Amino acid sequence: MIEGTGDLWDFYKDGYWVVIPTNGTVKRDGKAVMGAGLALDAARAFPDLPKKLGALLNDNGNHVRIIVDYRLIIFPTKKHWMDNSTLGLIKQSASELKKLLKTDLKDVKVCSPRVGCGLGKLSWDKVKPLLEGLNIVVVNNA
Repeated sequence: MIEGTGDLWDFYKDGYWVVIPTNGTVKRDGKAVMGAGLALDAARAFPDLPKKLGALLNDNGNHVRIIVDYRLIIFPTKKHWMDNSTLGLIKQSASELKKLLKTDLKDVKVCSPRVGCGLGKLSWDKVKPLLEGLNIVVVNNA
């Protein structure tokens, strides 16, 4: 893991895949809840993303997913959108991402926010060790 600063969407413009922190909530209309932060930015940029993610959540649960069409990596940090992020779910998601970085994503550049540390209310000091060893750039836009 390398720490950087800037805007994640500038990294995206430079060819990086972007990690999107998410939750496991699906609305009655089948769309994933993507109502704040980077998830909302992604939903606005890719209007069919909430429906695609909702289907993935309904079919396979709250796990790391690759959305190839948009160069996005869905990274669960919360079970429900109203919850705070949990270290346990971030640890699980980091493990799943690590496997993908060795297989499906081995030749791509990946950037991520400080997952769980904004709206998820976790401290970076507690989250950072869970991301060590991942071949990603963690961007702090603060």
